[in-house]
Amino acid sequence: VPRIIQIGGVCSGHCPSFAVHTVPRSGGPSHSLVVSGALQSNTLHRHSRVDDTMKLSTPRLQPGACFIAGVGALTAGGNGVDSLMSTRHCELFPLENTGSSLSNGHTVVLDPLNRCRAGHAIVTVQGKAYAVGGKGMGEPYRHIERFDPAVDNLATSSSSNTAMERMERNIGCVVRGKWSLLDHHDQLMNHGRFKSGVAATDTAIWVCGGQTGPRLVTLSSVEVFDVSAGRWHTGPELPY
Repeated sequence: VPRIIQIGGVCSGHCPSFAVHTVPRSGGPSHSLVVSGALQSNTLHRHSRVDDTMKLSTPRLQPGACFIAGVGALTAGGNGVDSLMSTRHCELFPLENTGSSLSNGHTVVLDPLNRCRAGHAIVTVQGKAYAVGGKGMGEPYRHIERFDPAVDNLATSSSSNTAMERMERNIGCVVRGKWSLLDHHDQLMNHGRFKSGVAATDTAIWVCGGQTGPRLVTLSSVEVFDVSAGRWHTGPELPY
């Protein structure tokens, strides 16, 4: 049975985002962790165990979320529920050093996004996270951002005792990294996109529909980002 993790949420999980973690099981089918982000609460609930909770640093509405293999579940951006201003916050729910489950009670605040954004999507390609579209105070963004987690094995000789280093000893690795803004001409979508459908393959990111412009006009176009080439090309048009 899949285990469901919810980041935030009272209001029936309003404006969710998802990240899926599939863990192979010996002699049987895999199971998944589904991570969602929603409105008003900053508590993370694992519904398979009601006593299993973690905290975001701030409540989020319309964040992006993804799972990075060998690292954990990452969430970034979203609107704060008090002012509904979009944020740059980025946090990680790390794996334990077994690599098979999330580390209970420990979140890591990571390097923030370069732009405040909400209504975006985050997907993982080749071990890196990509934040696609969304918007701040103005029109939807044409650019994307890329996060390289830069995970290193933790030196066993480390004796430092900051909160971050204690957490890293618990999960068995050092988690660092930085978001890079991909905003050169070839790296821009033809349209800024808000609340678009986004999916990833091994080599590309597909962005379908969404809303664009100051009036948030609905799109039927599709754009595909070739990760190796670092360029967008036009995909097949949606039927409506």
